[in-house]
Parts: sequence; C-alpha cells; structure tokens
Amino acid sequence: MLDPTGELRQKSLLHVRTEVDSKTGALLARNFNNTELPGRIVFVDVNDSSRTVTGDRKEFIGRNGSLAQPAALKRACLSGKVGAGLDPCGAVQVVFDLAIAQERETSFRLGVGRDLADVQSLIHRFRLADGAFADRCLEQAQRLQHNIERHAWDGQWYRRAYFDNGEALGSQTNAECQIDSLPQSWAVISGAGEAGRTRQAMLAVDQRLVHRQTGLIQLFDPPFDSSSSNPGYIKGYIPGVRENGGQYTHAAIWSATAFALLGDSERAWELFSLLNPIHHGSTPEQVATYKAEPYVVAADVYALPPHTGRGGWSWYTGAAAWMYRLLVETLLGINLEGDKLRLKPLLPAAWPACKIHYRYRQTIYHISVTRLSGEGADEPSLALDGERLVGDCLRLSDDGLEHTVEMLVR
Repeated sequence: MLDPTGELRQKSLLHVRTEVDSKTGALLARNFNNTELPGRIVFVDVNDSSRTVTGDRKEFIGRNGSLAQPAALKRACLSGKVGAGLDPCGAVQVVFDLAIAQERETSFRLGVGRDLADVQSLIHRFRLADGAFADRCLEQAQRLQHNIERHAWDGQWYRRAYFDNGEALGSQTNAECQIDSLPQSWAVISGAGEAGRTRQAMLAVDQRLVHRQTGLIQLFDPPFDSSSSNPGYIKGYIPGVRENGGQYTHAAIWSATAFALLGDSERAWELFSLLNPIHHGSTPEQVATYKAEPYVVAADVYALPPHTGRGGWSWYTGAAAWMYRLLVETLLGINLEGDKLRLKPLLPAAWPACKIHYRYRQTIYHISVTRLSGEGADEPSLALDGERLVGDCLRLSDDGLEHTVEMLVR
C-alpha cells in the first residue's frame, strides 16, 4: 500500500509520512503519492499505554545494525520521532519484566483503513472485541470441522472441494481427480480429522499416490485431461505435470509429515527418502531421467510417460523450507520455543543413534540421541551437561560455552 508500484523503497520513502494518532495513540503511515488507493492509512496498535514508537528506520536499525540485529533491541525505549523527511518505518516497542512462571499477553493489531475515521473505528472495534472475536473464530472452526466430517467424507478419503453446481471434486465418482492428497494430509496436520478416517485416508494416499518404483508422490490422480470439469488454471498443464497430477513437492512433503504425526515414522522416513533430490541423481540413468540439479529441491516432478520422473522448476525455496521443517522439526524432532528447545525425535529403525550440533545464537549444543535396547533397564531420559532434566525440553542459554545434551529414547 505504501509502495503500490512495487518499485524500490528509495523511490517511495520521500512520500511516506508517519504520525501518532492523538485519539488512539496508534502509529500511522500514509503514502501521499499513492494514486491507486488515495487516502489509505496503515496503522499498528498495541494494548499497552507504556509503548514507545519510532517512524525513523535509521533509529530502529542503528548506525552499524541490521534488520537481523537492530539497535532498537538494545534500547529501553524508542524516541517517538515521526513525521516527514525520515527514512520511514513503523516500530513499536513494549518493555516489561516477568517473574519466574509468570505470563503476560500483549496484542498487536496491524491493519489499513480508508481514512483516519475508518482507522479509528477499526482500532476501537478490535480493542473491544479481541476476546469475543477469538471465541467466534473457535466456534466457526468447530462448526466447519463438524460440516467437513458430515459432508466431505467420501467413504475412503476426504473430498477436495465442490464446484459451483455442487459436483464434488476428489471423489470416487469423478473420472479425473478421484483422490487428492491435500485434504488427507491436512486432516492429520490440522488435528481436525476423525482419527479412524484420517488413518484410512492416508492409507489410500499411500496406495494410490505414492509411487516407489519411480520415486515420486502425486498430488492427485487421475490428472485432468478430457473431462468437462474445469478446476481452473491447473488444467492448462498437460496431464501429470505440476499441479495437474504430477508431484507437487509442497503437498508430497505434507504427506510425509502426516504419516509422522500419525506415529508411522518408518513410512515418513521412507517418503522423505523418495523426496530427497540426491536420490534422483545417484546414477547416470537417474540423472538422464531427472534432468534437474540433485542438490536442490524442485517444485514438481512429472508423473506420467514419456516424462515420468523428470524434475520441474528447481531451486524452489518454499518446498525447500517445508522439507527443512519435515526433517528438522518433525523427523529429528527439534523445535525451538522461545528460549527452550523441545526434543521429540522419530528415529528410523535402522538408526541406533544420531548426533546433532545445534547453534543457539553464539552457543553450540552437541545433542546425542541414542535408542535404548529392548533388554536394558534404562528408561528414556534427557540430560544437559550431565544433569538430568524432567520432560523433553531444555532451556537454552547464549553463554558462549559448548554444552552437551544426551537423550535416550525407545
């Protein structure tokens, strides 16, 4: 909104002015050169009267700072400097202390209004409605979950969608796109699917969409080709390519994640191995088939002859990020929660142990995970620097020292 043309920030910064609204105390910003959406005002509001703000990007970042480590993080308060002639930004700081085990909730609201009156009305409404709005969201989520279970179950898996005329998509009654992996995987990932149904649905994914011989996982099957159904732009791809029944790697990764969340870690690791691009370039024959870089993640893999197994758009950062999360967070079970590290590893049966070197800011944690033998008397445990901890979580400290973490698992 502040840079509607999409040009460089330097070309629009002279036209952006920040200010603090005297009525609400919110930080506002508007672009007076915005001819497409004239009058629009961006705002950020927080439910804390002690907050401080700045509209000066140089103050926020600092002379030798960066967006990763802005100077503002080291300040007790911000200056309140706003107006024209600055390198504009919108920064709001709330400072507070917490005692051990104490909790505090702070709500930030970011939005845009048609004019100042609209901004003030929005801020007033959502300041009062935070709790009520949250309750409404939960109620609507429960209603949606109930309706999905009632109307979207197709007998062996969940349907994908409905056309305007009421015809189902992703149903056994369809000639094309009978089963789609997305609703099956997300029934598990969201936690909204009925337990028995989600297992049955994921079994159908494994049977109908996972192709071990060719090393790929289809988005749906059969692809769109000659039917009268029009699902949109994906039908513009030839059958078996990209979203039209090929492997769309985002969705394939979500299938592996779903199996892990169901407790089927062996199948999850197997699918991860299928997805790993290095396994598509291990031999000259694989290289000739895949035709893409085996060291980066491709957005898609073609699923039908004569191009079965060929990699599509490579260097796909979104799919790479999801694969990182699958491996690190789900399979290796390493999850950062503030200044705590939660460890819930799902080791494959062939691994007796693994080691992970985890860097927390400037401090290294050497993590060893060892599988207990069936005959031993030892119990699962977690220890930090030789001191046994309770549970599966350890508190991190950026003290510049090297730490040793030992975990025993079944």
